[in-house]
Amino acid sequence: MSETMFAPFIPKEPSPNRYGSGLGLDVSTVSDLLERLEQGLPTAAFGRLQTLLGISQKALARYLGLSEATLHRRFAEGHFRAEESERLYRYAEVFEGATTLFEDEAKARAWLGKPALALGGQTPLDFARSEQGAREVLDVIERLEYGVLG
Repeated sequence: MSETMFAPFIPKEPSPNRYGSGLGLDVSTVSDLLERLEQGLPTAAFGRLQTLLGISQKALARYLGLSEATLHRRFAEGHFRAEESERLYRYAEVFEGATTLFEDEAKARAWLGKPALALGGQTPLDFARSEQGAREVLDVIERLEYGVLG
């Protein structure tokens, strides 16, 4: 019986302030992140994410499941609700994963907007609308990173 050799899994070093840095958050622990999400992210996080993803305000609102009227209310209030904040963070996390994979924000944006066979032909941005979908996108990113997918 032949023995199959696999390369050992070596986790990446976490980056400083890795939680939500793309959204302008200054948190270094998961508990701090959860507290900030529960409080509701400031509306400036929306603009930061829009810039990172390179998409229109209308497109980002659609991905987040926010109507135009709700988005206007949140901007008037100055912050998002907890569940909306979690959705913002979800997309920031997906963008960060793609940027880490491609080592280039423009390439990450391009990949996020292209249909992927591993996601049933949907774009990663479309697939990430739900928590489970975002997890699958991050899983695809990890598999690509380790050469499991072509």
